[in-house]
Amino acid sequence: GGGDAIANDYCHRAVDIVDATPESPDESITPFTLTAATFDCPAATCTPDAQNDVWFDYTATCTGKAHFETCGADSNSSPDTNLVVYEGCERCPPLSGDPVGCNQDAYMGCGLGSRVTVDVTEGQCYKVRVADNEGFGGSGNLTIHCDPIALCCYYDANGQLLKMCGNTTEVVCNAESHEGRSTYWASGQLCGEGTCPLLACVNREGSCLE
Repeated sequence: GGGDAIANDYCHRAVDIVDATPESPDESITPFTLTAATFDCPAATCTPDAQNDVWFDYTATCTGKAHFETCGADSNSSPDTNLVVYEGCERCPPLSGDPVGCNQDAYMGCGLGSRVTVDVTEGQCYKVRVADNEGFGGSGNLTIHCDPIALCCYYDANGQLLKMCGNTTEVVCNAESHEGRSTYWASGQLCGEGTCPLLACVNREGSCLE
């Protein structure tokens, strides 16, 4: 952007944000407005219709999957946006390289809003670009949530360890618990570093330890 009406209209003046934590549950929602924004830096090839934009620097609070979106309460209330995420915050496009994620219209309950999921590393900074579509402006909220990954352990119906599988989110790990097989998500442990418990039990909610 080239104007002074919005502080983060420039890439190099991106506003720092973090995702939700138990201590600050509301910080996952950051309001933005594109009405008075201008255009800064070349557009990403994956979002050729992006025009007016604002910028944010997001430092990941987990190693896992970070979900970025500009969706409204429903598809009709979502602003028409383009969303781009770059790895690293020291440089601006095109010096920042290709984006690690981008989206124009997410649909699926988000309408013309945007939704991006990116693999992130805790402590790493990611530059987020929110732009309108073909200069139509608009405003909304940038929502960010980070799902940590950890070791997922698989057990048979007798509680015997079948295998230790790759790192995944808790939701994905728990979804693999079915047909007599139970799972355990080893929070804070990664594949190759963590260990699985020797015993597991199955209840209606999923898996547990004895």
